[in-house]
Amino acid sequence: MKKILLVTFLLTSFNAFTAFNATHLNNIDIRVFNESKVQIFKNDVHMFGIDCNNGILCKAFVSHVPSPKYKVFDGMVQSNSEVLELSAKNIQSVVNKNRSLVFIMSSGNASGSYTNVQEFEIDSDTGAFYHTTKEYDWMRYGHPDDYPLNR
Repeated sequence: MKKILLVTFLLTSFNAFTAFNATHLNNIDIRVFNESKVQIFKNDVHMFGIDCNNGILCKAFVSHVPSPKYKVFDGMVQSNSEVLELSAKNIQSVVNKNRSLVFIMSSGNASGSYTNVQEFEIDSDTGAFYHTTKEYDWMRYGHPDDYPLNR
């Protein structure tokens, strides 16, 4: 009996914790776990998620603009008035504007010569999303082996 009560208490506590960071927008629930992990649910069905926890130089952002403008510096997206760092507070500010919901995941290397930026525009009615990937790669010494000369 004690074990059942303990399990019930732990499950209730866990659900209360995740509900604390959940934000509702139209037909979806947005759950922010930390500054690098967010998940979207529609009627308790997992529709979308990003997790930067396993990336060395990875950072997550949120925006209320369908095609946000941002600068990339040293291989990372820089936050501005359109692109905010991922947090429960910033999600709430985006939801309050009741426009588009866009997540950005930026990763790169330590030298800043390579950047991968992924944008996810979420449909808050269906939970579907549109995905765009942009890659920037600076080839300091060229890439002579790609297209060898015909001799």
